[in-house]
Parts: sequence; structure tokens; C-alpha cells
Amino acid sequence: MKLLISSNKGGPGKSTMATNLAVEYQRLGYKTLLIEIDATVTTASTWANDREEHDVPPLTVIRKGGNLSGTIEELGEAYDAVIVDAPGADTRETRTAAVAVDALLVPVRTSQADVDEALKMRELIQDAQDRNPALKACAVLTQAPTNAFAAEISETKAALGDYYDMAETVIYLRKAYQTAMSEGLGVIEGKDSKAKGEIQNLAREVEEYING
Repeated sequence: MKLLISSNKGGPGKSTMATNLAVEYQRLGYKTLLIEIDATVTTASTWANDREEHDVPPLTVIRKGGNLSGTIEELGEAYDAVIVDAPGADTRETRTAAVAVDALLVPVRTSQADVDEALKMRELIQDAQDRNPALKACAVLTQAPTNAFAAEISETKAALGDYYDMAETVIYLRKAYQTAMSEGLGVIEGKDSKAKGEIQNLAREVEEYING
């Protein structure tokens, strides 16, 4: 299973999603690798270093750049789950990673700016699908308002539904994600049962999405 988590803009929670999915897949028994391909930040690498300070299983994180298609295909033979954390921009690394993965997950907040960027990203995805016809692309709503009556969730899904497969799982705006990220942990290793359930549901949904 090879996943690319990407967005054309910063802030929607790419690294948060990547690290949390990596922790959950490792918990499920998959030999898991997290690849950081953003040359400008070290979010995932810093998270991995912080993780060493806790009594939790270590998780392998590496940094790569350049043309990644061959690298990801090779690593996909050695690991059960390869998760690629992309930069918030259209880069060579993102485009070459997209032709080698099974699925591309696009984190999207419930804002018009995020919807617009997700729609712009369709061109990158279509180019990748020309070379990798099996590539699936799924939008995942993140940092969603916890107000049960908020209309933003349904409105965002409606705006993107004609262009993306939409994940049923929604990642809500919870302090648990920020806390876990700052400590090198996944939310499944914390006490917030709602955040834990969201990640476990997303991990299961993504696996079924790829295999379906």
C-alpha cells in the first residue's frame, strides 16, 4: 500500500494525517515507512525525533527529493505501507511520487480557499493518472468544525464531489491532534477517543478504498 498525502497549500494537516496514519498502520502490524519530501520543512522528521523520547514503538521516517517514482516503487516492495508526506506546493517531488502510489489523499479544510486549491490540483492528478491509470484520488475533510449543525461539511463535500472521491471519515478540529504532533505521538496513543476513532476509521477506509 503506497499513499501520497498532498495539497497545493499549507495548513490543511498533511503531516498530521501522514504521521497519524503511519502510527495506526504500524499498530495494525504493517511494516510502515513515512517519507518526507518537503525540502523546506522538517515536520515529520522532527516528529520522529520527538517520538524517541517516549515509550512507544519507533517509526521509520526518511527524507527524499528529486524524481521519486523509482524510489517509491522500490520501497513499496520492502514495506507493507509507504506513506508520503508532500509539501504544500506543486513540486517535482509531488508529481513523480503521484505516478508511483496507489492513492493520493488530499486534505481539505471547510473553506473556499481550500476548495479552490483542491480543484486546481485536479490538473496534477490527471497528469499522474495518464502515467498511472490505477491512481485513485480522494479528498478528506480536515479541521472541520465540531458544531453538529455546521453546514460547512456538507457544502464542502458538495463542492468537491463531482471532482474527487470523498472520504466518509471527517477529521475534526481537535486539540488532541496538535498535542500529539508536538510530542511525536499519534492520537491513537493518547486519551481522546473521538480523535482516535477518526484516525482508525480513516485508516480502515483508505485500505478498503485502495483494495476495492
